[in-house]
Amino acid sequence: MLPFLRKRPDGRVVICNADSTRIFAPTLFLDELAETLASTTILEYGSMLLEPFRLLSVAKQGAGLSWTEADDDFLSRWHMECITRRKISRKVFVRRLVLFLRFLLWAQENGWSKYHVGVQPGKGERRFAISIRLVKGNVWHRLMKGKIHKRRTRLPTHKVLDLVESSLAEGVVKPQLVERNHLALTCCRILTLRRSEVAALRVDTVPTRARLTRLAANGVVTIPLVVMRAKGAGERDVDFPVSMLVALRDYIEFDRPKLLGFSGKDEGILFCANNRSGRALCPGTITNAYKSAAHRAADQNPELADAIRLARPHHLRHRAITDLAAGCLAEGMTADQTMLMVMDQAAVSSLGMARHYMHLAEADVRKRSKEWKAAEKDLDRRSGSRLAAVQVDRFERRKQS
Repeated sequence: MLPFLRKRPDGRVVICNADSTRIFAPTLFLDELAETLASTTILEYGSMLLEPFRLLSVAKQGAGLSWTEADDDFLSRWHMECITRRKISRKVFVRRLVLFLRFLLWAQENGWSKYHVGVQPGKGERRFAISIRLVKGNVWHRLMKGKIHKRRTRLPTHKVLDLVESSLAEGVVKPQLVERNHLALTCCRILTLRRSEVAALRVDTVPTRARLTRLAANGVVTIPLVVMRAKGAGERDVDFPVSMLVALRDYIEFDRPKLLGFSGKDEGILFCANNRSGRALCPGTITNAYKSAAHRAADQNPELADAIRLARPHHLRHRAITDLAAGCLAEGMTADQTMLMVMDQAAVSSLGMARHYMHLAEADVRKRSKEWKAAEKDLDRRSGSRLAAVQVDRFERRKQS
């Protein structure tokens, strides 16, 4: 058995040995980061930090190494494992390497190790087991050498996403799990929510049956509800369609109790895990279920197999934001108004990131995107000062509200 990650009821993320004993140094490192970062970010960092500890545990033909014995040779083997065998992108590996080096430097500064990581004193001299350099105040290792090419996200079409979602139910025995997975991914696709934000939704966020009945009778289509932010902590307002809220209320009343069972444990999480603990569904579970469904759909549709296999759950957020922007422009909103709407609903803080999520010039939207083409040219002509003024105006509105 390998080292593993454990999330305690108080939210603390703990890295454990195979025998369930805590590895104190990385756990305390994550505790210190948790003072300034969101809990979902700490969980992600914990998963990234776990990987080198797992490789260390099987080093030396299974005898294992302590993390204090990690050296440049170990980092090279880790690099080969990720890049060559597992085909992980350089960008992802560099992120993990930087976090591991940050941990090792923190441990050295706090007395957990000596002469472990540092800048070598001279050419040919080796004082530290891991040799680094400081470039513009940042840690640099020779394995980071090379240019990282940022690839633009290719948004799958609606047809591809529909095929993947139709495969979600295959192989799932419990109807309650089918409904839970379907609703969770529908929230990602329609509401511009991140997976971690969907996993953190609470039962008390969904209005009561009586209120939903009144809203439907009055012809209300959407209502704003408060959800927890995954990045930057805090809360934000998201417009929920009333029809979706009715489906969520049905799930709460009929399907969710069967997932909880008779354990009596209920933490109030909307999409709870299927282990009668009442705890939140892990975002990684959503990812794994979606990837498995994509592979099944690709096998059943060979003509679209290449496009389907590339589908990932984060594409649903791209699709939701793209559809939101296209709808706003179709209703006659200006480019400025559309951008502000997207930034508010998607909880992104920069114009560049908002445009990164929008794929309005791609083939499946091009048929109805004359308004967007004109608006995009208009945005491109604007000066930097004009864009800055739009962003300032957005923050002023939020401050007033």
